[in-house]
Amino acid sequence: MGSNDTIIVPNSEWVPSLEHVYAKTSWAKHHLETLEAKVKGWIDSHPYSIAEKDNPERTLHCFVIKPRTADVDIPLIAGDFVNCLRSALDQLAWNLVHLYPETIPTTNGAKRQVVFPICETDAAYVSKRRLFHPDIGKALDLFQPQDRANAFRSHALWQLDRLWNIDKHKAIAVNCCKVDVAFYGGMKGQIDYFDDSIIAVLPSLSRISLRPTYLKPRITPQILFGDYMGDFEITTTGLRDIYEFVTKMVIPRFAGFFP
Repeated sequence: MGSNDTIIVPNSEWVPSLEHVYAKTSWAKHHLETLEAKVKGWIDSHPYSIAEKDNPERTLHCFVIKPRTADVDIPLIAGDFVNCLRSALDQLAWNLVHLYPETIPTTNGAKRQVVFPICETDAAYVSKRRLFHPDIGKALDLFQPQDRANAFRSHALWQLDRLWNIDKHKAIAVNCCKVDVAFYGGMKGQIDYFDDSIIAVLPSLSRISLRPTYLKPRITPQILFGDYMGDFEITTTGLRDIYEFVTKMVIPRFAGFFP
């Protein structure tokens, strides 16, 4: 370690603060920026193959596009980002309950209950809310969506919690690598998506009437994070939105409770 490196450790004079929370969000940002650079590099590498051929009657010109999967370090870095950011919220909760003598947990069981509440049911939320001082509870209420069961589809905190649970309990949190295909200038053609390829078809006369630049389809690669081939998916832009929400909306809302 260099002489300027600093390790943050608890000591006997520990008092509640946001010091470790900010350390966690800072490290989450490091992972996010690394992830964004990795994803951009993957996209810039044109992660697909494309072949052209005519049908036997030479009436149709076909493009066969085969996407390439991303390196495993991309979803692993995404998992590191998610875990750091979710941990920052739980450490925020731990510090909040220690601000008031009446909410300091006194048993191991009570200590294990202290998390930043992101709950799918009202009953679960009410139970978690009781662990905090009423003034803090009012602040927590601001981040509770009306439709808890489906909040993971649109609410940043619920998306974060969903990703965290996938990565922690199920699998690496990547939904799929995919490419979107479209023709330039509203050109009329047929595009069919299959498990391992995309077939884009144009009339063969298009090869004569159009310049080659406009003939080839426009291909947009992307990586979606979430349940593997499941009903929840989010892009790196969505991950950035979660980070911005936690660091600019959630944590600042509780900063005023600390001396």
